[in-house]
This record gives sequence, structure tokens and C-alpha cells, in this order.
Amino acid sequence: MRRALEQKKKENKNDKKSNKRKIKKIKISKKAKIIGIFLVIVTICIILISNYTYFGLVINKNISTKDTVKVDLSSSNNETFAYNNGILIYSNGNLTFYNKNGKLNWTVEVEDTIRADINISGDYIQVINKDKNIIYIYKNKYEVSRIKVKEDILSANINSSGVTTVEYKPTGTKRAIGIYDNKGKQKYDIKINNGLVGKYVLSENARYLAYVEIDISGTSAYTMVNLIDLNKTDKGEDVHKTIFSQDNSLVYDLYFSGKKVIIRTDEKFLVYNLSSDKIDSVEITSKAYENVGSYDLKYAYIKFDENASYYLTLANMLSNKNKNIQIKEVPKYFFYKSGLAYLCYSKSIEVYNNFGMKIKEYTSDTIITRPVIFNDGKGVALLVSNKLIMFDI
Repeated sequence: MRRALEQKKKENKNDKKSNKRKIKKIKISKKAKIIGIFLVIVTICIILISNYTYFGLVINKNISTKDTVKVDLSSSNNETFAYNNGILIYSNGNLTFYNKNGKLNWTVEVEDTIRADINISGDYIQVINKDKNIIYIYKNKYEVSRIKVKEDILSANINSSGVTTVEYKPTGTKRAIGIYDNKGKQKYDIKINNGLVGKYVLSENARYLAYVEIDISGTSAYTMVNLIDLNKTDKGEDVHKTIFSQDNSLVYDLYFSGKKVIIRTDEKFLVYNLSSDKIDSVEITSKAYENVGSYDLKYAYIKFDENASYYLTLANMLSNKNKNIQIKEVPKYFFYKSGLAYLCYSKSIEVYNNFGMKIKEYTSDTIITRPVIFNDGKGVALLVSNKLIMFDI
């Protein structure tokens, strides 16, 4: 009997311990859920705060003078470029970089260069001196390579990996395209014998080259977009592949978006898939339009109808859903970058997000010259005479 009582006490004690453990587990489980929900809310808040312009969460849409940063420049002969979340200025053979707060970070004199063409991609700055057929490549203020081209340079560009593509005119052929790595060493030399070269672009992994070729015969022009798989050039294969061709048609834009080649013609986008070798056609509009901008697989344009009304249209190449926002007139300049549309009129700038909401507006006292969009679409820089005016979106 005594043993039975002790056994029962022992069992009751174990049951109490077990219940305590269960209660503790329930409490921990509830606590974990509360912490999880809290972390999700914090994450959402961080995303909304860091991308507030994209979601239209703007309390004050008007940008006043006190919201701008003004920088006095030593010369009125300036060219401005977006670079590393700030603004790069080229003037009289010098490169000068200002950060987004208007602070001068560095200046470098480009050797032997007074008049030059400037291209920027990622951290790389490409300075083209056509008079001497030299291309300088800078990374911040440091020169990382120098390319001397034997023939006349017609144009050049650079990708974010520092790979340079050069169009030049060698003796005996109409055109040629050379490709140089980020150390300035030539990797490919491609002859274009059939016609003139329009726009050309290299994929970010430097494997594919796409270019527009125009064959003019009498009063007609035959336009092609050719694609080259550079991995096949050393294997003796026919590497020139025509992915688009049409009589008397213009190609206004050409770029890579991941594994797709995007071609913009008169009234459509053509989306060529590198993996499937298929091409899709996306109509822009059947009505009159101008100022078309694109960003990856999204695009925007200004159109006007028979009632003389003007619209900003925001669209996606993978969807038929368009957003149409009525605007007052055709803007003087139009940009579409990082999912934001910038409408620049004579003395004002309006910014719309992808939901069609006007998120910012800036009014200037003077005529606005061509703006520069920087800091991944979150900043605008204006050049007025010898002043640089910058503000955040």
C-alpha cells in the first residue's frame, strides 16, 4: 500500500512536470510566432521606406529650392553623366566627380584629351579620343587600361565588366567591330562587309554581340539585327545569325535583358529569347507616339490621340495591362529609368512611378537643360550655365 502511494505520487509529479513542459512549449511557440510576425512587419516597413517612391508613399510631392543642392562649376563648358550614385562632369579634358550631396570627391586630368566622347557602365568610365584613336578606361579616378586602335575609331561603348566594343573603319572593308577585355587586350575582330553598322551592344557576360546592319541600295534600305555567339568564333562556325530583318525599317533601340535581346522598331518591341531561339512581338501603340523609354522588360511612352489629348503610358512586355495617365503636353525630355518615368517640361519636372502615381514635382526659375537621372533613379541633376543643381526623388 505504501509503495503504491509513493508510486502514485511519483506519477503525479511526473505529470506535473510534463504539463509544465507543454505549457512552456506553448508559450515559446506563441513567443516565436509573435517575434516572426514582428520581423515580417519590420522587413515590410524597411522595404517600403527604402523604396517609398516606387509605392507612392510620398507626403510632400513638391520639391522646393531648399530641397536642392547647388554646386558652382569653374566652367560653363560641361557635360554631365550619372556615375556611382553621383554625378561625373567632363570639362576641358578633366573628369570631376561629385557625390549625391554635391561634395567634390576627385578630379583627374585625362592625358592628351581635349574633346572626347564619354561612356559609363558600372564602375567604368570610357574616354574616347577620336583624334588620336585612343580609348582610356578609368575606374573612379584611376586609369586601368588604354586601347590604341590602328584604324579610325567611329564609336565605342563599354559594359559593366569593363569590356570595350569598338566600331572602326579598317582599310579595304566598310566596317569592323573589335572587342577588348578590361585590361585593354583585343579578344575579337569582327569584319562587317555588307553594310553600315547602326547600334551595337555586348551582353553583360561578354558572350553575345548584337548589332544593327543597314544595307543601302539606291533609295531603299534593308535593316537587319545580327547576333554573334562569341564562343563559336574560334570554331570556324558561321557565327553571324540574323534575328530580325525588314525593308525600310528603323531600329531605335537594342539591348540585352538577361537571356533576351530587346529590339525596338517603329511601333513595336521584338523580344528574342536566346534559349528558345524564338521572337515575340509586342505592339507599342497604333496611335501617334514619341519619346519611348524602356527598362528591362518594362517600357513607357508618350502618345496623343485624335482629340489632341496627351497620355503617359506605362506597360510591360510580358503583359497586356497598360496604365494611361493624362498629361498636359508632350514633354521636352522624357526618361524611363528603374521603374520611374520622368517628364521634363520647359521649367518643370514630373516623376511618376509604375502605379501611375505622380510622386514628385519640381519647378525651376530658369529653362531646364537636359537633366541627368542618377543614383539608380533616385536623384536628378540639372546643368544650368555654370551651376549644377541636384535633388532627391
